[in-house]
Amino acid sequence: MTPEEEVLKVKQMLEGAGFKPLEAIFKGVIAVSTGTILKEISDLAEKGDAIGSILIIYQAGEKEIRSIEIPVGRKEQPTQAAPQ
Repeated sequence: MTPEEEVLKVKQMLEGAGFKPLEAIFKGVIAVSTGTILKEISDLAEKGDAIGSILIIYQAGEKEIRSIEIPVGRKEQPTQAAPQ
């Protein structure tokens, strides 16, 4: 059974039991260095369907590994101070 088939069956099972499935969320890792996947994530983020971050891992020097995290999707709204 593919992941898609299993997700659809579980959603149907939940509906059959009287529950309302709200969303299916992928948790994991996908390499996004290729243009197609990166563009798809950008498009989903613009529609509000992707929220998270992209971790860029790079080598600095011979033995040092570094990373930079780039937020994707909905931005936090700044909180305003309560009126005094």
